[in-house]
Amino acid sequence: MNIWIKAPVEAATSDSAEETEDTGSATKEERRETAKWIQRLTYYYTKEYVHEMDNKKREDAAVKEMEAAAEKDGKIRCMVLTAENNARVAMSCITDCMAAVDILVNMEEDVDDWMIAGINAMLDKVKPSRGIPFNLSTSICGVLGAQYR
Repeated sequence: MNIWIKAPVEAATSDSAEETEDTGSATKEERRETAKWIQRLTYYYTKEYVHEMDNKKREDAAVKEMEAAAEKDGKIRCMVLTAENNARVAMSCITDCMAAVDILVNMEEDVDDWMIAGINAMLDKVKPSRGIPFNLSTSICGVLGAQYR
């Protein structure tokens, strides 16, 4: 005796409906577009890093010159150095952006649509000002929960 079991028609249609249903997870395309924006931020922060490293070279030369002048005349001199810390901040932004892009392009990482919406809202708000804050990359990583992954 042969028994043929066929799946009910309504069960077959419900499987396809589940695939198109909004599950709260961001789509691959949304993730890639957001990752591209963050890669552009990485370029901006890299330019800032290189600029600050050039400033550090100038500061180091100025310190040597100041020390040589102080030895000659014995006067006390003071200089405020900022380039090294600014370069450290820029490098932190670069590493944050890299972490965010790594999370977004790895499809095994869970990224919800609200996370993408939040990141895109931050990026949209920054675009008109033409100035990129140095805490933006940290905010992006915070939305993605990068510190917990």
